[in-house]
Amino acid sequence: YWAKMSMQEPIRTTRARPPRREGDVFTYISRRRGPGVSGAGSHIAVRVGAAITEPSPLEHFLTARWGLHNAPFGKSMYLPNEHPRWPLHRAELLTYEDNLINAAGLPQPGDPPDSVLFSPGVPVRFGRPLRPA
Repeated sequence: YWAKMSMQEPIRTTRARPPRREGDVFTYISRRRGPGVSGAGSHIAVRVGAAITEPSPLEHFLTARWGLHNAPFGKSMYLPNEHPRWPLHRAELLTYEDNLINAAGLPQPGDPPDSVLFSPGVPVRFGRPLRPA
């Protein structure tokens, strides 16, 4: 909510269930709420594999996010965050049913993903918004 209001992020509210876990399979289900495409949502299931002890440069690039850049009210802002390194695992995509991408006006990917990663998560702390120098 804070990011949506103060940074004018185009965030839509969703009804998302906590992931359902059955052994090494995690299932995520969400539905978009509010104005827009009725019934837009996603159903994704992944099988978690081996832990990644040393992420490749690409895996690090895809997961190491240290802030949010945006231009609320036409002024560039940076919202820093800090978190420990993501504990990453290899994963296999089992189910991919999604129309959130189409609801955002983008085409669905035509090919299977080049990489599927999983993380049980990390705590994240956001700092005060900054204006770039």
